[in-house]
Amino acid sequence: MIFDFLKNTFTVLALKVAFSINAVFLTYQISNAFGSSGAGVYFFIISMLSFLCSITNLGFPTSLLSAVKADSTEEEKKIVASEAIILSFLCSLIVVAFIFLFDFFYYHDVVGEYKFLIASLLFPFGVLLIFSTLYQKQGDFFYAIALLNGAYQVFLSVILYFNIVASDLMLFLKLFFVVLFILVLYCFINFFGVRWFINSNWVNSVGFFKGSSLFKFTIPYMTVNLIGQFSNFYIVFVLSVFSDVSKVGVYSVALRVALLVSFITFSLNKVVTPIISKCFLDGDMSSLTRVMNMNFIISVFCVLPICLLLFIYSDYALSLFGQEFSGFGEVLSIVIIGQLFAAIFNVNSFFLQLSGHQKLMQKIALLSVFVVVALTPIFVYFYNVTGAAIVYAFNLAFISLVCFIFVYKKFSYLPLLKRINYG
Repeated sequence: MIFDFLKNTFTVLALKVAFSINAVFLTYQISNAFGSSGAGVYFFIISMLSFLCSITNLGFPTSLLSAVKADSTEEEKKIVASEAIILSFLCSLIVVAFIFLFDFFYYHDVVGEYKFLIASLLFPFGVLLIFSTLYQKQGDFFYAIALLNGAYQVFLSVILYFNIVASDLMLFLKLFFVVLFILVLYCFINFFGVRWFINSNWVNSVGFFKGSSLFKFTIPYMTVNLIGQFSNFYIVFVLSVFSDVSKVGVYSVALRVALLVSFITFSLNKVVTPIISKCFLDGDMSSLTRVMNMNFIISVFCVLPICLLLFIYSDYALSLFGQEFSGFGEVLSIVIIGQLFAAIFNVNSFFLQLSGHQKLMQKIALLSVFVVVALTPIFVYFYNVTGAAIVYAFNLAFISLVCFIFVYKKFSYLPLLKRINYG
């Protein structure tokens, strides 16, 4: 198991490195093509889509790891997958209605101007996350990583590289929709197969209307993801209200640069979460302890050097994205501190969810949301974009450390010091 873990980890890591480099390059292209204000609009929309998809996807990007059993037939896997996608589509229709209601009662510059594009992007943006989890469960890590955000970002980089849109942000966002639509169409054909639809096998998935347990099963997972995404979007939204969209651009670019820290642990978590689920199902705590220890060692030794470099050269790193981003090095430095805590301890949140403690994780996430809601207006009002970075970093550190403490209390586990004691 350790060999497979290391093999899959380095495979995913290599893919994530490539896609993360492209993500930073795309951020550079967007910043240069549209300026800090245009970058602020784009990243506000991405943040809003991520938040809304945590509602429309109903927690499937995590829950399907458990809902799709290892011994399920291909037909059973496809029926569960199609149930999830149909539910996601119906939820998307409801959320789109709320977007227009929000715009009717409260005018926001970005939402007001781009509401039709946001509405059209919602379902394809979210369904790619579901397909990513389905491919992850199958062990196809290339598709799992690419569909999270890497694939569409590569296409967007190509569009900007060849200057297809010049400085027209609206045209760029319309091409973004076209890219997502093509990717979703490909995923449907690749995962389900045309013959499966021709034979009307998808009709079996409509059984959820007659009382399928999938909806009830996934709600606890949805709550945790929803709360996490709400915190991220809430900071961006408050910053856009108390400041201006250009500061949203600065804040968002700092977060994208911090991807150089998170891509390592993200890659590890993508590999380790199915293993955690399997070990708990098998009752194999010895293997689980070894995998968790290996995860901790790789995280610490890979993340610390990158954090140190970005912390020291934070102002220079941001200035690479344009003159408008110079002088905001402290924003990146603060974000890096939060990412350091998340990088080392974030696996504990998945550990709690996959070990049957979803409700506990819900309470931790809910507590963190209250902290973010209370602190964000105060810190953003007094410290502007730096205040947003402080709240973001504090929230990451808070959740990571609380999860670490509860894993120790519930399982007596300390990385490298004490093995997992379950049951």
